[in-house]
Amino acid sequence: MENGVKPIWVFDGKAPDLKSYVLDQRKDVKEKAEEEKKIAIEAGDLETAKRMAGRSIRVTKEMMEDAKKLIKLMGAPIIESPGEAEAQCAELGKMGIVQGTASEDMDSLTFGSELLLRGFNSKKEPII
Repeated sequence: MENGVKPIWVFDGKAPDLKSYVLDQRKDVKEKAEEEKKIAIEAGDLETAKRMAGRSIRVTKEMMEDAKKLIKLMGAPIIESPGEAEAQCAELGKMGIVQGTASEDMDSLTFGSELLLRGFNSKKEPII
């Protein structure tokens, strides 16, 4: 925003039924990480506990609403996609509303985004 870029945040809607298997796997990974975090804390292994905490984060509805409120207060628009956010971003690009998609998810390209910007989640690595 400091450089004149007006971001639009796009939030996922309902995941397609075909994705339920992947979502179940992700849930299992988070539950296992939560168990490993507890074991690491009991053993005094704080480094492992911290790593497992990062893998077991669950975003609540309240957290999501707080994020949306903050984004709106910053003056940026939000879109709540009816489905996959990456698909919505690709459509916004095809319509000429946006110039690119910022995401770590390569699905953006599969859905047809012509420009994918990656690396916004890291302060150490450059944006590519």
